[in-house]
Formats: sequence, structure tokens, C-alpha cells
Amino acid sequence: MDSFLASVRPASWPAFLRSSAEPPPPTGFSPSSSAPPPPTNAPDGAAAVSAALQRHRLLAGRAHAAIRAGLDAEERGAAGDALALYRRGRAELLSALQVRFADVEDRRAAEVENAKMRANLERVDERIRELAGVSAPG
Repeated sequence: MDSFLASVRPASWPAFLRSSAEPPPPTGFSPSSSAPPPPTNAPDGAAAVSAALQRHRLLAGRAHAAIRAGLDAEERGAAGDALALYRRGRAELLSALQVRFADVEDRRAAEVENAKMRANLERVDERIRELAGVSAPG
């Protein structure tokens, strides 16, 4: 069982993907919402978060939730469900990586998350390839 878990949640994956705890949802909106929340006034005169950055965070959160659910499904032995969830997470990652920012500061803030998402995309693609081979009829 330990080798199975190691293959499902490799040590090279970020800690938030290996843990079983759900990450807290981003504040101010629901992950099931398709539109980002309206910007709010930030305290102490700080700038409000742009709609693009909110959308980026929403998509990243959805991707994380789908990948987390895929890992859990794979642990339960539900390879087909895991594959579908990984594919959904992959689509959300790609959508988040496509978000364009007009503001340089927003772009810089998103780039840190983008680097993590690119690494996660590689790992999810690996899991998809492995599961697609396992669950393919034949």
C-alpha cells in the first residue's frame, strides 16, 4: 500500500497536493461560481484585487480541488473517476495559465502561482498518461 500511495502522491509533488486536508477556499467567492467576485476596497489604501487576478485565483482553486479529488479517487481505487478529475483539473490549470493581466503588478503576482501550476500540469499529465493506459479497454 505504501508504494501505491507513493506513486499516487509522489514526494516531488507540492505539499498541498500530498496532504489530505482541503485547502481553504479563496475568500470572497465560491469555487462553484463561474464569475469572479467584484473587486472590493482593500484596507489601508491598498489597491483592490483586479478581476483578472481574481479569475486567475478562482481557476487555480478549481484546478487544485479537482486534482485533490482525483488523488482521493485514485487512493480509493476508482481509476476512472480519478482520470476524469485529473482531466478537469488539467483544463482548469490551462485556463488559469491563459489569463492575461493588464497590470504589471498583477502579472508578477500571478507568475509565482503560474510556475507552480506548470509543475503541477506536468505531474497531472503524467498521472493522466498512466491512468489512461491502465483504464483503457484491452
